[in-house]
Amino acid sequence: MFTETDISFKSQYRADTLQLHLAVPLVHSRSSVKAKFPLIILLDQQNRTTFNYNLRSINLLSGVGAQMPQSLVVGVPFDPEMRTAFTSRKIPDGDSISGLESTRKMIVEELIPMLKERYGNIGQVLLFGHSRTGYLANYIATKSSEVFSVIVSCSGFYDDDLKADMLRLAETPRDSKFSYYMTAGTGWEESTYRDEFEAMQDLLIERGDTEKFVWSYLPVSSSNHMTNYGLSVPRVLVDYYRDYPDLLNTWFNEKGMQESGAEVGLVLEEDIEQRLELTPQVLHIFSVASHYYQQSDYAAVRSVLEMGLEYYPNELMIRLFEAEIRAVEGEIEESEGILREVEARVMRLGYDEGEVGEVLEWVREIREMR
Repeated sequence: MFTETDISFKSQYRADTLQLHLAVPLVHSRSSVKAKFPLIILLDQQNRTTFNYNLRSINLLSGVGAQMPQSLVVGVPFDPEMRTAFTSRKIPDGDSISGLESTRKMIVEELIPMLKERYGNIGQVLLFGHSRTGYLANYIATKSSEVFSVIVSCSGFYDDDLKADMLRLAETPRDSKFSYYMTAGTGWEESTYRDEFEAMQDLLIERGDTEKFVWSYLPVSSSNHMTNYGLSVPRVLVDYYRDYPDLLNTWFNEKGMQESGAEVGLVLEEDIEQRLELTPQVLHIFSVASHYYQQSDYAAVRSVLEMGLEYYPNELMIRLFEAEIRAVEGEIEESEGILREVEARVMRLGYDEGEVGEVLEWVREIREMR
C-alpha cells in the first residue's frame, strides 16, 4: 500500500515547474535508516492510464505478492508539446546543452538527490522510459550508469552515437553491477523498435558477457506500442528481483530445517543482506517467526522479531508478536508493558482506522490468553 501525493519540482534545466506524482510505501514511515527502499522512476507520467497501471502493478508485486521489495515510485511527466525537445540532441537557442542532456541533468543531479535527501533511506535506483523516453533512458545509461542499478528502455531506439556509447559502456570496467533491459512488443507496429534492440542484442553478444554489466532483451508477446510500457514494467521487475521471493522457500525448505534458537535472526539477516543485498519485508519477518512459533522455538521467534524491529522500529505488529511470545512464556509484566506501549503509540504513528482496529483487537486477544 502507498501514500500518494503530487509534489512541485522546479529544475534549473526546465522553464516549467513539474508536478511529480510520488507513491511512498506505508511501511516507510515505520522503518529505520537500516531499511533501504528502491526508488523506481517512471518517465512519461503524463500518460495517466499507463502510469496508474504500472503503479498498481508495483503495488501488487511489492505488497501482498512480496515478489519484490517495497519501493518508492515517482512519476515524471513530459509536456506532450515539449517531449521531443526534451529528448533531442538539438541545442535550443540560448542554451549551451541539448534537451537530452538537460533532462539527464535534471534527473541525475536534481531529482534523485532531492528524493534521497527527503526520504533518506533510498537504496537501488531504477529508471523506466518508453519510446522517446526509452531513447532518453538509453542516453542516461551511457552517461550516468553509476547512479542506477537498473535502466529499462521500453520501445526505445538509438542513434549512431548512442549505439557506440552503449557498446563502450558494456566494455568499460566498473565497480558496481548495472542491469540494462530492452523490451519491445511482437506486434507489427513495434517492428522498428524490435529491429533496433535485436541489432543491439547481436552486438552485445559479440562482445561477450561481463560480470558487472548485465543486459537482457525481453520481447513482449503480442503487445503493441501503447501497451508495451505497461506490460514491460512488471515483467522486468519480476525478472530483476527473481531471487527475492525465493527467500521464504529457501528458509522453509532448507534453513528452517537446520537453524534453531537465539541465532536464527542473525543468520536470517546475513542471508538476506549477503545473498540479496536487499531489505526484508515485514511479511518475511512474520512468516519466519511464525514458522518457529509453530515449533515452539520461542528463542528463535524472539531473535527474528528483534531483527525485524531493527528495520521497522515503528511496526507495532512486530511488537505485538513479541508481547504474545512473552505472554506464552509467562512473562506477564513484560507482555503488559509492550501492550501499553502499543496502545499509547498507535494513534501517533499515522495508522489508518482499519489498522488501528487490527492492532487493538490483537491487544485484546493477547490479554485474554493470559
